[in-house]
Amino acid sequence: MKNCPDTVVAYPVLVTGMLFLLVWCAGCSGLPENSTMTPTPTPTIPLVLPVQTLVKITTAAQFTASPLQGRVPLAVQFTDKSVSPDAISYQWDINNDGVTDYTTKNPAHTYLSTGIYTVKLTITDASGSDHETKTNYITVSSLESGETFGAEPNPTGNPLGGGAGYLRIITGTESRVKYVVSTRDQLITALNNAKSGEVVFVKGTAVIDMTGTPNNVIPAGVTVASDRGNSGSSGALIKYSCNTRSGTSLFEVGGDNVRVTGLRLEGEMLPEDGTGNGEASYLRAINVRNKAGLEVDNCEIFGWAWSCVTTMDSTGTYIHHNYLHHNQARGEGYGADIYGGDMLVEANIFNYNRHDIAAGGYPGEMYEARYNLVRGDGHPIGSHHFDVHACNPDDLSDANERSSAFIAGNLYKIHHNTFEAGQQASIGIRSRPVTGAYIYNNIFMGDTPDTLGGVPVWQRAVTWGNMFVSNNYWKGTLYTGDEIVWYLHP
Repeated sequence: MKNCPDTVVAYPVLVTGMLFLLVWCAGCSGLPENSTMTPTPTPTIPLVLPVQTLVKITTAAQFTASPLQGRVPLAVQFTDKSVSPDAISYQWDINNDGVTDYTTKNPAHTYLSTGIYTVKLTITDASGSDHETKTNYITVSSLESGETFGAEPNPTGNPLGGGAGYLRIITGTESRVKYVVSTRDQLITALNNAKSGEVVFVKGTAVIDMTGTPNNVIPAGVTVASDRGNSGSSGALIKYSCNTRSGTSLFEVGGDNVRVTGLRLEGEMLPEDGTGNGEASYLRAINVRNKAGLEVDNCEIFGWAWSCVTTMDSTGTYIHHNYLHHNQARGEGYGADIYGGDMLVEANIFNYNRHDIAAGGYPGEMYEARYNLVRGDGHPIGSHHFDVHACNPDDLSDANERSSAFIAGNLYKIHHNTFEAGQQASIGIRSRPVTGAYIYNNIFMGDTPDTLGGVPVWQRAVTWGNMFVSNNYWKGTLYTGDEIVWYLHP
């Protein structure tokens, strides 16, 4: 190869991450010495781009909740929003007390006590753990703006106890009325033939004695009615005054969605603490078992030694705008009683009953009592007004209330009722409800000599608890907590 006297130029070239020198000289082109060529332009050095850094995804705990505020009991849904490349384990501390409450991804929690709660979520995956704490995140209050107390606010649009001014009175002229009756035989015939959707109307002037004809079945979907409160009418009077058989009733509910309205129903009218033919022969006005949707409204029901309305394992029972009074006996004597299932008792007037509402405390059982006026006259034995018994969920015949196995049903909501002065406590809960007894916004007007300090509420249980008592007036003073409850052991 010939010598190259010309200037040698070296150009750096970056090729797939390796640096080469490109050497070029005019005299080493490989062309003949006397050849001519077009000069090659100087190559442009390409820009070297910066190395891109891939950022590793790290674990980051994040969450939201809804709602963030409300009244006790407040149900809150928590939703995980965490960032993580791997499978995650969750630890939710819904009140920041250092105890893990839930380990699921999106738990729901019901706050049962008032307060402002800090919530902490800790997540863990293969790369580590992280937590997020939201301070004073959930607010659970007991009072609402414009809050009301007692029965008088009555938002139902109908008068307490029904009667004059009640808006759902059946007068007997409606197209659904298929039978108009005024005697016992006519009533029995109508009940035997009535079909769902039809009304059996009893004339407001009628007085019918059904003694000797017990357990008259009202078919499914049928309404038995009179016109209490219409143009001064007291409503038809139906009596059932004597019984020689165990626990019979005037009416038996034969199917779902039965309604009894606008009637006066009179029982045996035993004197206070009377025994009559014995407890096994006490009478009931209306009995429903394993049915749904019974409605009893705008009636006056009185004199039943067992109960005005007895409901057993039935759902959707609605007892409202009635006057229920003088139901007294040594063993029973209830305005309404429930053994399993659920019922709503609303806008009634109670007076001279042994218990206005009584519950067996059965598993899953619940009732809500609201906007009722309790007159509180009379003081038969054991006459606290609203009552929940204790039961052994594994053996309903067990009477040993000192056993820790006993419960007082499931859920009871007693609110916006007015209890006038009486001889016994207004509310008695005989064990520990599984979910709770919520007692709020009631008015208690007097002392009760059978409790410590005369307080209007008591709980008797082996293990006290699940009593959520807030914002009740007692003798003109607002008590925000359970200061009005006497706790005692059986």
